[in-house]
Amino acid sequence: MRKIFLFAAALVLTAGMQLNAQAIGALTYGKFSVSNTKQVQFSKGNLQYNSHEDEFRFADNQYDIIGEGNTNIGSDVDAWIDLFGWGTSKYNNTWPFQNIADNTQYGDGNNDIAGTNYDWGVNNEITNGLNNEWRTLTAAEWDYLIFTRSSTLLGFATVAGVKGFVLLEDDWTVCPDGLSFHDVLEGTAWNTNVYNAEQWYQMESFGAVFLPAAGYRDEAAMAAYEGNNATGIYWSATHFGTQATQACAFEFTKNEVNCDAFNVHRETSENFYNRSTGHSVRLVVDYQAPAAQTYTVTLAKYPDNADGVVNFTNGDGTGVYDENTEASMEAMANVDWQFEGWDIDGDLSPDETTPTYTHTVTGDITITAIFSELLPSALDNTDAKVNAVKRVRDGQMLIEKNGKTFNAQGIEVR
Repeated sequence: MRKIFLFAAALVLTAGMQLNAQAIGALTYGKFSVSNTKQVQFSKGNLQYNSHEDEFRFADNQYDIIGEGNTNIGSDVDAWIDLFGWGTSKYNNTWPFQNIADNTQYGDGNNDIAGTNYDWGVNNEITNGLNNEWRTLTAAEWDYLIFTRSSTLLGFATVAGVKGFVLLEDDWTVCPDGLSFHDVLEGTAWNTNVYNAEQWYQMESFGAVFLPAAGYRDEAAMAAYEGNNATGIYWSATHFGTQATQACAFEFTKNEVNCDAFNVHRETSENFYNRSTGHSVRLVVDYQAPAAQTYTVTLAKYPDNADGVVNFTNGDGTGVYDENTEASMEAMANVDWQFEGWDIDGDLSPDETTPTYTHTVTGDITITAIFSELLPSALDNTDAKVNAVKRVRDGQMLIEKNGKTFNAQGIEVR
């Protein structure tokens, strides 16, 4: 049901518009485990930078790549690039347009960039990033995402003519109507899964992520961004070695993930590259499950002077409960009073008559315990030893004695 709703909402957003990920904001829908305790959501596209505007942005579509345009690299070039040397966030003179061969001029020495200003997502405002807390995955997180999750959630694909790698969200169940997905165990060629732009939009509305094979840059020369030998290399936030010259990345090509056939698990931490080479950057946001909706259950007594005790028997006693949880309560009358029941709907008539009651919380509510007073005086002299009982019925105060009912003025009610 969730996926159907999301897809319907996405179609409404794109009415009269080009089908692209811009319509769903800066985040893709799917949630992906990167450890046994953490999930992330991906940005809607690869990171891009324009040195003339000094501006970062996300690609409009997950399948967008710059390709040969990455050769237009320099300190004041009015063109977008999407391949970066490692840790080139602009912090401490690590510029996104760097293309010098000295690997020690990238990142932060023999340190990871995770959680530091060298991380592109930490140090920069991303113009279409909606102020989310962006960051780069670590090598261990790439490993978990690719090798610890089920291989049924991974596959090679061509989307809108661009070759790349598909990740399905953790709780993926079915494809959109009319579409299918074949995982890496069913096929490891670029044509294993083929989607046009509109079909891919349906897939991403159901929680799929596409990592395009955007190639790589060696100083100002481009390679492997198109054709059957297309390659995707995505930086991690993890350094490698002791010479401050290399860092870890996730790589895939046709038939291979991290330089080995997929069924031979090759850890991302074993795949390292010169920091000066330009690779793709795809940022993520740590997923935080929304806090449960809470509501307040208020206990009251009727009449106000009733001598009885009403309290909760579960929870912390404040009456605050999460939505769709149960609030348990009890009522106990003191001497000369008796408990009549619980008013749930506000009409001051008993709806539940047992002293203990459990209510499923779906909203703020006041639940009233109705008591009646035992009257020692006789309204009917037939048997003066029988106590009269004061009761509330349909919001009226009535007195019962010897099988007869009287109103508050002592007039018998027949």
